[in-house]
Amino acid sequence: MESLNVKIIHSMHTAEQNSSATRQKFFEYALITGICILHILYFLLSIRRGEPSLGVDGEVYRDLAQAYRASESLFGERARNIFWTPWYVVLAAVGAHRVGVFILQLTAFGLTLLAIRALTRLLGMPPLLRIAAIAGYGLYWPTFDYVVFYQYENFLGFVLASTAVLFAASREELERSWWRWLAAGAVGGIGVFAHTKAAGVIWPAILAMLIIARAWRALVRALLVYVPLLVAPTLWWAWRNYKLFGKWVLGSTSIGYNLFVGFNSVATGMYLPQPPPPPADQALGVALRFISVHPWRSLELFVIKLIRFWEISPTDQFGPTWLIWQEWILMPLGLCGFVYAFIYLLRRIREVGLQNWSSGEVALANCILLVAYYVLFHAVFYNTLPRFRLPAMPLIIVLGMWLLSCAEWRRSEKQPKARETSQRTES
Repeated sequence: MESLNVKIIHSMHTAEQNSSATRQKFFEYALITGICILHILYFLLSIRRGEPSLGVDGEVYRDLAQAYRASESLFGERARNIFWTPWYVVLAAVGAHRVGVFILQLTAFGLTLLAIRALTRLLGMPPLLRIAAIAGYGLYWPTFDYVVFYQYENFLGFVLASTAVLFAASREELERSWWRWLAAGAVGGIGVFAHTKAAGVIWPAILAMLIIARAWRALVRALLVYVPLLVAPTLWWAWRNYKLFGKWVLGSTSIGYNLFVGFNSVATGMYLPQPPPPPADQALGVALRFISVHPWRSLELFVIKLIRFWEISPTDQFGPTWLIWQEWILMPLGLCGFVYAFIYLLRRIREVGLQNWSSGEVALANCILLVAYYVLFHAVFYNTLPRFRLPAMPLIIVLGMWLLSCAEWRRSEKQPKARETSQRTES
C-alpha cells in the first residue's frame, strides 16, 4: 500500500512538472510572437511616416541590390562594385524592396529569438531568466532599426546565434547527428558570403571537430558535409569576380580600407575622426606601414577598441535617450558573464577534458568563442561603433543571464545548508 501511495505521489508530481513545462513553453513562444508583432508595428509606423532613413550604408546596399536585380544574369553585371560585401546579393534575392527586405530581416530576427530560447534551455537557466534573455534581445532598441533597414547586422546575429545552437551537443550527438553539420554549413555559408566578418562561425565548428576527433569516421563525414556548404557561396562569388574583373576576390576589396580606418595617424578607436582614405588598392599597405612604424600606438589602439567594445553606447548612436538603461544592464552583465564563463570552461577542460563536456558546456563555449572572435575582429578592423556589436548581442545577453543563473544556483544550494545548520543549532 505504501509503495502504491509513493507511485501515486510521484505520478502527480510528474504531471505537475509537465504542466508547468507546457505553460512555460507556451509563454516563451507567445513572448517571441508578441515581440515580432511589435517589430511589424514599428515597421508599419516607419512606412506611414515616409521612407525610413536608411543611413549611408543602407542606401548603398539598396542601390547595389537593385542594380544586381536589373542585371541580365546571376553574375550581376550591373552591380560592378566589389568594394562592398555581397550582402546586397542577399537583398536582391528578396526583391531589393523594403517589404521583401523586412520579411527577410524579421524572419532572421525571429529565428535569433528561437536560438536564444534554445541556448537558455541548453544552459539550464531558470524560467524567469530564459524569458529575460528573450526579452532582453527582442526589446533591445537597436534591433528595431536593424530589423527594418537594409544593413546586415541583424542577419549576422541570426548566423552567429544559430551556429552556437547547432554545434551545442555532446560528443555522442555530434558524432551521430549529421544534420547539425549540414544545417550549420548552410547557415555559415550564407553568413560568410553575406559578410566576411561572419567567418568566426568556423570556431564552434573547430571545437566540435576537436570533441569528435577520436572518432575519425564521424570526423571525416562531418568535414565532407560541413566544409563544401560553408565555402560554396564564397567560391561562386570569387569565380564571378574573376569572370567580371579578371581577379579572384572572395568577399570584397575593402579589407585594406577597414584596417586603415582602425590604424592611422589620427585614429582614436572611435568612429571619428577619419583622415581621407588612400586609394583602395593602397590602403592595406598604408595601414601595415603605420602598424610597423608605430607598434606601441597600434597596440594602444587595439586595447582601446577591445575595451570600448563593451562600453555603453553614446545616446546619439543608440536611439531614444530614455531607453539607454538597457545597455547599462546588458553590457556589464554580459562582460562579467563572458569572463566568468571563460574561467569556468578552463577549469572544466582541466577536470574532464573536451570529449566529456555536456551539451550545455559546449553551448557555453560556443558563445564564448563567437563573442571573443567578434571582439577581436573589431579590435583589428574598423573602430568602435555600437552597430558593429549588434550581431554578438544575442550571445552577450545569454552570457549575462547565465551569470545570474549561476548566482541563483549558488543561493539555492546554500538555503538547505542554512536550514540544516539552523536545525542543528536549535536542537
